[in-house]
Amino acid sequence: MNSIEDRAYMAGMIDGEGCIAVTRRMVPKGKNWSYRATLIIANKHRGMLEHLQRVWSGRIHTNKAGCHNLHFAAKDTERVLTECFPYLIVKRKQALIMFDFLATFERTASVDTFMKRSELYEQLKAAHRDYS
Repeated sequence: MNSIEDRAYMAGMIDGEGCIAVTRRMVPKGKNWSYRATLIIANKHRGMLEHLQRVWSGRIHTNKAGCHNLHFAAKDTERVLTECFPYLIVKRKQALIMFDFLATFERTASVDTFMKRSELYEQLKAAHRDYS
């Protein structure tokens, strides 16, 4: 587990520059959605994101506009949010929805599981609108 300072700093970055998201896409040749959990922190200062990467992991991507994004895959998203949760303020509701979403991957995917994922995807989208 990271230090209290690292967890509080990361929570501030998530609250201010972060995106807790579930993306979905249609499975090729299928009729079902595929869902992916992610945590992204965006910033123009690559050095700051490199520091977070050293402490927390993740991958940095840079877009054509020069904005850098630190991406966390599902397992890392869960770990980071779990450690930072006590310090989250703005994105606390989104983190709770994400925990519920990630819990759907602990069991075999049934029709009910897919419906629950879809419901949580919509809840997370609505939570994003609350902070726009």
